[in-house]
Amino acid sequence: MVDASNTSELILDCEYVYDANDLMLVVKWFHNNSPEPIYQWIPDRGVRYVGELLRQRFDMNFSVNPNDIYSKFRALKLRNNITVDLNGNFSCVVTSLAGQDGRQGQMVVYVTKGDRELECQAKGVYPRPLLTLSEQTTTSSNFHVFPKVNVTTHQNSDTQYFSATLRHTPHQSSHTGTIFECKLEIPQTNYIRRKRIRIFFPSSKSSQK
Repeated sequence: MVDASNTSELILDCEYVYDANDLMLVVKWFHNNSPEPIYQWIPDRGVRYVGELLRQRFDMNFSVNPNDIYSKFRALKLRNNITVDLNGNFSCVVTSLAGQDGRQGQMVVYVTKGDRELECQAKGVYPRPLLTLSEQTTTSSNFHVFPKVNVTTHQNSDTQYFSATLRHTPHQSSHTGTIFECKLEIPQTNYIRRKRIRIFFPSSKSSQK
């Protein structure tokens, strides 16, 4: 578990052992069920790819072992922006001509009650987008739409595209496991996009460990 309120950096490592048979070694990291890697490193080519989820918080200078050219960039070091969108399953997969192996683990990012704020953004869309926020508690199977949330909208005078930002501070009575859903709709079209996050809070027992 990771306390986002008190964590400025985070390291996820992918340990492995290789030998002379492991030609064309490739290291990939995945998040949840996405088929696209959030990070990929090909040592022989000196190429690294960092996906959108990590791009603004990834430390490109970090290495676990600068002297080992086949393992030095295997890990993920994230800085400054440790937020709840990192919740979920992280898996690393190492492949070579000799075979493939992988490991996975679950990460829970939580925030303290005083620091909670949800933000949903839409950029570069037209016509004016509609953003709504809904909540599903652990005792309900349905989502409840918040009738009043803070949404600001701006139109670029050059491109005419719109940007919209929704901000909401969850109620103090919100319980761990509550799911919040942000929905983006483009009027006069069938376009709908949803993004959900589940909020976790540490129990008193977890806090003492």
